[in-house]
Amino acid sequence: MNILPISNFNKVFTNPNNNKTNNITTNFGLKLQSPLEADTINFKGVKKVVAEEVSKQSKKTAGDLKDLITTDLEKRIRRKVSPTHNKFVSDIKNYFKNDLSTDKEKKSITLYDRVKNEFSIGQKAISRGWYTKNEILDNMRDISGVCFILENSKGFNNFVKNFSEMMKHSKANVVEVEYLRMPPTIKRGKVVKSYDSLPTSSLLKLKGNIDKFLNPTKTLWKDVDSIAGYSGLHITVKHPDGNFSEVQIMTRSMFTVKDPENLFYKAKNNKVIDKKYELISDYLKPLAKKNPDKMTFTEKEEEKKLHKALNKYTQEAYQHAIDNPYNMHKLLSVADAKELTANEKELLKKYDLNLIVELMNYCKKNNH
Repeated sequence: MNILPISNFNKVFTNPNNNKTNNITTNFGLKLQSPLEADTINFKGVKKVVAEEVSKQSKKTAGDLKDLITTDLEKRIRRKVSPTHNKFVSDIKNYFKNDLSTDKEKKSITLYDRVKNEFSIGQKAISRGWYTKNEILDNMRDISGVCFILENSKGFNNFVKNFSEMMKHSKANVVEVEYLRMPPTIKRGKVVKSYDSLPTSSLLKLKGNIDKFLNPTKTLWKDVDSIAGYSGLHITVKHPDGNFSEVQIMTRSMFTVKDPENLFYKAKNNKVIDKKYELISDYLKPLAKKNPDKMTFTEKEEEKKLHKALNKYTQEAYQHAIDNPYNMHKLLSVADAKELTANEKELLKKYDLNLIVELMNYCKKNNH
């Protein structure tokens, strides 16, 4: 599907507001603090930020944040976490060696891994009010991340089997499990519609093995409601050196939707989008939540309508992925969404997930 002629891209995506404000420090609510405090993030000479004020400043752009963050502390954090991450990935590849896809052979599980880049660490630290190295390492538990993509119906059974062996041999000390999905629809005590992307029997087996091998003193397993409709398993592992890793498990179809939908989430919540998708970041700016104190009643209602329609669309798109768990040739389009009204379809046509995927591919191809 042709989205836009290449010659039109600059017209669509050029940001006319490239001038950077020179009074960010005042607007951002930063407070002066002793310059001698150790391991604080350096905000251009201002050492600490009030978290409550930061959370209110939704109008701040990625460019504003980039001006406030330097990366010395974040680089040291990456250097500390990276060896732990590499060891964990090595252990995973050892225990999952019979089930992981390679460049030469497709198997039931594909593994992705990453360590957060310096800017992502700094951005999240600012938004949560974590200022020292220890605060960040103790609380930011997804600096090291791995993602298991299930390629077929055997994938989750294989994951449970191999990951349980890792727990048994003290290679994966689980401290939290979150199973994300929309709550099931229940009528007269019976489930009439499920939003589970992973089989209940295997989920229960994994839960039982966590209790068996780790013998936790408190409940680790949490069911988490997903507003967007995403369904997947997120596990937090604590390593012997005190560092953490986040482990995500999802079906291939769920991953296919989550990849572009994650850009909606970041745009709505004024989070920084990866630099390679800078053009898309500009394109999605109308989704950003505005400062309610500076909006008229009509603007608030329009924003509410847009976000409500977007949630309805992504929920149905994820349901489509659940119905096609391992093989989905096309994401649900806005036009094909049955839950959207004609007005909502008109409102969302520029945010069709298939369009966003094509824009992502364009950015990758052209190194944006």
